[in-house]
Amino acid sequence: MEPCEAVKLLLTRMDSNPQEFSLSKNSKWGDVLQQMYQRRFSDSTHILVMLADWECKMVWEKYISIGKDMLHQEFIKRILDVDKQKG
Repeated sequence: MEPCEAVKLLLTRMDSNPQEFSLSKNSKWGDVLQQMYQRRFSDSTHILVMLADWECKMVWEKYISIGKDMLHQEFIKRILDVDKQKG
């Protein structure tokens, strides 16, 4: 099954601009991510009712993937900074 056009658009944006996606209230997509989280991890099916559970799961898993990539990049940066200080 294919996700709806809105979910496809959001996933594409997540690929092209991952830095826009954080749970911060000041982030561009924070409110959407918070709703996805609520829908995904509670019985709140009244949130984002136009989306299927699997579509919310798809977006949330993409968000987690972006977070892991950003964390990995931050760790590499810190390791390289420590190595520069030693050398």
